Amino acid sequence: MTSGSHFHARLTALVCAVLASSATAGAQQVDPTFNPGANGAIRAVAVQADKKIVVGGDFTMLGGGGTGTTPRSHIGRLNPDGSIDGTFDPGADHIVHALAIQPNGQILVSGQFLKLGGGGVGITFRPFLGRLNQDGSVDETFKTGPYPANTGSINTLAELDF
Repeated sequence: MTSGSHFHARLTALVCAVLASSATAGAQQVDPTFNPGANGAIRAVAVQADKKIVVGGDFTMLGGGGTGTTPRSHIGRLNPDGSIDGTFDPGADHIVHALAIQPNGQILVSGQFLKLGGGGVGITFRPFLGRLNQDGSVDETFKTGPYPANTGSINTLAELDF
């Protein structure tokens, strides 16, 4: 056996052992009562320190089960029990692809949108990347321009710790 294949065999055995132990130790069950509902794809989920759940995606209705009952344009927040948080309605004019909660509670939002915040389909020009305060208002100090004239999107966010 070559050293490369020996390493591969050891790595495979280690991965199998970890997976086997995590499957038995971390078994989870689906909560059948948790059904927030949305009329489109949920593409991003971020849990805040207070256990509220910020969701983004390709939806215009959220909460209430099924296909959603409350207008929320591509971004909304759920209470820990899956009910809609009626106090949070920032809105975006197109798909939200990624969310990240910063240590101070602010929310980074990225996607295919041009406008963000203000409810409805968003009112503040923040192409592809914006930051919301904890209450859903746009952080006016966070500006990343200038922006290209063509369309695009930011699909992934990562918070770096320096």
